[in-house]
Amino acid sequence: MANENLINKAVEIGTREFQVQNYSRALKIYTRGIEECKIYYTESEEHGRRRTNRYHSKYKALLDCRAACFGKLDRLDKSLEDSETLISLDHYSIKGYLRKGKILCKTNREREAFESINDGINVLRHGIFKYKSKLKINKRLYTKMRNERARLAEHLGYEIVRDADGKETKKRKQSSSDPVVKLPVEIIMEVMSLLDQSDVLSAMAVSRQWHLLLTSITEIVECPTLKKRLTREQFEKFLDFCHDRIHIKKLCLDCKPVDEIYILTRLANSGIVTENLEITLRNVTDENLAKLLGQNVHARELFQSLRQLKLALEVYDVENGINNIMAYLTRLETLSITVLNVRKSLTIRQGASINAVARNYANKFHKLSELQLHFHLGDPKGQTNTSLYNNFFRMNHFSRLTDLELNCSSYDRASIKELLERNYSLKRLALYSISPNEISWIFRAISEARIRLETFEIQEVCTKRRQQEEPIEGQDEMDLSFLSELKNLTLIKTSITVRSLVQILEATNMQLQVLKLVENDFIAFGPGPIHQFAPYVIFPLEQLVRNCPNLKSLSLMRCSNLDNASIRMLSKLIEKYSQPRKLERLDLSYNNIDGLALVALFGPNSLLRLRTLLVTGCDISLETLTYVKRKGFVEHIVM
Repeated sequence: MANENLINKAVEIGTREFQVQNYSRALKIYTRGIEECKIYYTESEEHGRRRTNRYHSKYKALLDCRAACFGKLDRLDKSLEDSETLISLDHYSIKGYLRKGKILCKTNREREAFESINDGINVLRHGIFKYKSKLKINKRLYTKMRNERARLAEHLGYEIVRDADGKETKKRKQSSSDPVVKLPVEIIMEVMSLLDQSDVLSAMAVSRQWHLLLTSITEIVECPTLKKRLTREQFEKFLDFCHDRIHIKKLCLDCKPVDEIYILTRLANSGIVTENLEITLRNVTDENLAKLLGQNVHARELFQSLRQLKLALEVYDVENGINNIMAYLTRLETLSITVLNVRKSLTIRQGASINAVARNYANKFHKLSELQLHFHLGDPKGQTNTSLYNNFFRMNHFSRLTDLELNCSSYDRASIKELLERNYSLKRLALYSISPNEISWIFRAISEARIRLETFEIQEVCTKRRQQEEPIEGQDEMDLSFLSELKNLTLIKTSITVRSLVQILEATNMQLQVLKLVENDFIAFGPGPIHQFAPYVIFPLEQLVRNCPNLKSLSLMRCSNLDNASIRMLSKLIEKYSQPRKLERLDLSYNNIDGLALVALFGPNSLLRLRTLLVTGCDISLETLTYVKRKGFVEHIVM
């Protein structure tokens, strides 16, 4: 005979334990009560169906409570079984349908949850129609059940349709597959920024909605991306697009050589106004461009209104066209000139052919803050390059530069010294293709100008001098006071010695944040095959760790003798000095290291937490990289 008192107490005591979050004890109490109810049901089958209704409500309550306990203990399969048992006992049990739907949602089975709740609502509607007032349901729970079905339908893309007879059926919503409708504007902007102007124009022709959206994105309208090797027909289509938009923030032109002069003329006569112009000319030389500016008023107005100009073109060796062009650019704030090639003039030009204004009066640039000059070699000896370089700085005076980048095979000492003395507020200086013999006097010129650089970049040109066994003399006596505020240092293929590098690091006053060392022949990071013959080339890594506590980016690429032992030593020094703690980017590409180097670098006591690790060209297994990333030492790895 079932214990009637135990069944009554099971609901009361179990609920009390459930409320104090003692789910394990509540589960045991509910299970004991359910077992007693099962015994009572088995005994009552012999005496007819009427006696089974005596503890029917208690049995349902115990099943629902135990299902809730299983859910709290993450035993979702058992909770689902109890909810299904509850529904089988009472087809009109709203709690059973709600409990089953909740468990199915937890297991990411929203479609099954929707079907279960929808079937329950249909069963309840049929029961209400059949039994009318005899069937008593909880209106609050029934409303909650309908709201849950509506939520799941919205999530799954369904809609509930009711016909004239009041019958409800589900129907999938007609959703648009148009990406303009479905995707956020930020994603559309990112995708459109990768397309050129012709593709954007084609996208605008898809529909009125596409046209309205794309024309409302200012980045697409104000900074159009034109095709490479642009033809005159394509440029005419672009002008048709810009017929009511004369103000363009940035314009990049890379024209087909035969159409360059036509496109330049059409651009000048179109009335388009832009502040930032990037143009690459392969057929139009400096002489042709200067002639166009001298004859076309609209072209002069276009160039005079520019604030930023990036110009790549070919020049003549004895012409003054580049300086004549500069006469129309005195309002610039940023200028980048790249000489693609130096043409040999077939005729000897007289001095009178040079513009008298440009010859007698130098162009003065009072607003220019960023200047980049890339003068490539005109002949193997580099004589044309030097002449062009000297003539440029003789005819153009700059006094407010904060960013200077030069790429020339030979630097004139007088021009460089005068340029540095005039621009005492210079913060970034980048010198490329510099001769090894010029490093010492350039350092002295910077120091004498009392400049305090924040960014300094040097890349030497490959000459026979770099193949000698001895480094350049005079580096140890360099005045490095101009590096007292340095934050960014880049040395690429230089002949700087270890002692000079140590002095440079000490001169930065521990403010260095970015250090990049690439293929410097006289700086080695460990003993190599010729260590016994050249002991001075070993760089003490302790100097790097001690003098760079605020380092955020460190690049050691193609370094001599940088191997596993060097990385192991670097790791020990970082742990010893507990710095640099702010290091976010580490580049060890193209060095003789393997997975053991990373294991040593990211040991149990490692302080490094990098955002980016670059190990391109290194023999490191994928398992090692996965281990380093899984342990949280690195967020992103580039192989």
